[in-house]
Amino acid sequence: MKYDTNAETSRNMKLKIREEIEKRRIERLKEKQLYQQFMRHLDKNFVNKKSSIQWFNGAGLKGETESLIMAAQNQALSTRYRQKKIFKQNVDSRCGLCHGSEEHVSHIIAGCTNLAATEYTHRHNKVAGYIHWNICKAFGMEVCAKYYEHIPETITNIKNKDNEVTVMWDLPIITDRQINANRPDIVVHDKKNKTCQLIDISVPDDSNVQLKENEKIMKYKDLEIEISRMWNAKSCTIPVIVGALGTIFKGAELHLNRIPGKSSIQEAQKITLLSTAHILRKVLN
Repeated sequence: MKYDTNAETSRNMKLKIREEIEKRRIERLKEKQLYQQFMRHLDKNFVNKKSSIQWFNGAGLKGETESLIMAAQNQALSTRYRQKKIFKQNVDSRCGLCHGSEEHVSHIIAGCTNLAATEYTHRHNKVAGYIHWNICKAFGMEVCAKYYEHIPETITNIKNKDNEVTVMWDLPIITDRQINANRPDIVVHDKKNKTCQLIDISVPDDSNVQLKENEKIMKYKDLEIEISRMWNAKSCTIPVIVGALGTIFKGAELHLNRIPGKSSIQEAQKITLLSTAHILRKVLN
């Protein structure tokens, strides 16, 4: 069988052209004054720039949602803070919900105490539910066709010829000694392979994604040790962090790939962005 060098050359040329187009598009965005702020953020060492902007091309978001997210990334939405500080309007620049902090984009999407128990929790649970759905599928459980129809059970026991697994959802782990951080979002206890994964999800302000990753890993160290002793299982903590405006940190995909199932960081990002857009519309309208 002959190797088609012309076809290979053509594929390489197309790949180079796509890469060059993407590079030029990013440079044009950087040149736009409004877009400089978020593009500078993407240049930080801990950010996976390619994954963070991948939603521009393939997430399937509606045009109005894309425009809203891009405006939010550049603090270009008509918040009370912007109305007062930029447009010099006679308005109270504090948040209209909590009345405690300045109402800028970062506050609305990840910092308002009045939204924490409702909108932020709902966004968090959507991402967590997507991961839980994929875990259940991976172990042969019958699940809904769509992840957003999936309602996680507190305890799911899966036992078949290949697996003996318990999946826990938002459940405190009872330990012999008191441990305050004992409630990861998802726990996957594989009794056959003697492993236990503590999965914790967070959707912070984009500037805090690396901080949250480190925080989650350290938070459950004591619980890891106790579980390893009690259950005779090798335990580890897996953080799943997506910035509220889509920032993906370097290593995020590696973390996600350790979790059973085929959860995609791009899908988790899309779920996050749709929820963030909903929050922005709800607050600013």
